[in-house]
Amino acid sequence: MFWTFVGLVQSQTGSQPPPAPGGDGALRFLLSILPLIFFFVIAYVFLILPTQRQQKKHRQLLANLKVGDRVVTNSGIYGTIVKVGDKTFKLRVADKVVITVEKSAIAGLQPAESEAEV
Repeated sequence: MFWTFVGLVQSQTGSQPPPAPGGDGALRFLLSILPLIFFFVIAYVFLILPTQRQQKKHRQLLANLKVGDRVVTNSGIYGTIVKVGDKTFKLRVADKVVITVEKSAIAGLQPAESEAEV
């Protein structure tokens, strides 16, 4: 407390030179914004990059699907592709049962072990 009082008295008496205007303002600004920049870098690395990789992998999967591939939809319907359209697939889900689904509704290829369960 004593040193705080001494510092206050010195600043009032003018024994210390006044700080240069804007001398360390840029440095203070950079130091105050540094945690925010760090947060965005971490969010990008752990949230955005993995999502972009997953979306790219899914687009690649959809582009490589062909007639005869066994797939599963996002809603859990298993089927075999019988026709490939521009934006849709026709899936055979049972004998004489063909449904049309959007390409974006395909979750992935059907796992091999699911045939043994049926």
